[in-house]
Amino acid sequence: MEAKQMQLQNFFIFLMDCICIVLSYILASYLRFGNLWGGYTKGIVLLRMGILLMSITLVYFIFNPNRNFFSRTKKQELIAVFRNILIMGATISMAAFLMQDAQKYSRLVYGYFCGIDFVVMYVSHLLYKKYMNDIYSKGIGGRKVLILTSADRAEGICQNI
Repeated sequence: MEAKQMQLQNFFIFLMDCICIVLSYILASYLRFGNLWGGYTKGIVLLRMGILLMSITLVYFIFNPNRNFFSRTKKQELIAVFRNILIMGATISMAAFLMQDAQKYSRLVYGYFCGIDFVVMYVSHLLYKKYMNDIYSKGIGGRKVLILTSADRAEGICQNI
């Protein structure tokens, strides 16, 4: 795979994971409070979302979790997503402690978030793999070759390719 294509693939997976994080946080807040803000100011809630997005960015820069993305089995993908969520959970726990937010804010939201994000991220990775494999199996993303030769040599050339 070319370097630009690999970078583009990593960017799409990163973007997809960021969307999963935002959706998971919104769902966790709705499950716990019945609304997104939960009685807190918008700035605090957006700061928490920012910390979550920074933590996934940190995970991507340090650990590069997309290595061998398409060759991983479902079990390996499950372990990779679990490792990402574990690191993010530790990061948001540390951030809540440093912000003195752990006493005020419901830790249940963080628990819900980790559980929901684990499921959403795992399913989105599997769907992305399936979608990309379908595209490449149909030849949409593949390279096409035009061979100009005589009819008697065509079969031998095609087998050598």
